[in-house]
Amino acid sequence: MFFDSLGQIYIFSAFIYAGIICGIIYKILTLLRKQKVIGVILDLCFCIVSTFAFLFCALITNFGQIRLFMLVGFLIGIFVGVCTLGKTVANFAILIYNKIRNMLKFLKHKYLNKGIKTNDGEQT
Repeated sequence: MFFDSLGQIYIFSAFIYAGIICGIIYKILTLLRKQKVIGVILDLCFCIVSTFAFLFCALITNFGQIRLFMLVGFLIGIFVGVCTLGKTVANFAILIYNKIRNMLKFLKHKYLNKGIKTNDGEQT
């Protein structure tokens, strides 16, 4: 009996971790929403991916048996992932996006907008 409870704590923590990862993925997907149609498609993709993540975690940790405390742990993990770590990861993703965008603008300005020199020595 005591050993069964230890296994449930392990399973519960595994589902919290899986939920945190899904919450971070959800927060990153919210950055990609520009239109309502894209938002609906991304939400549908998230639901499918998180369902597979839940079932995979259930298969790995509890041999495919699904119990209520596993769902509770997964939902707690998603909540923690979206509210805490998701914001940090989203801010980091925005920072990297802006750095890459600025670097591409710089390279475009430096190499593509130089102009072409003609035989007269003028730039066009």
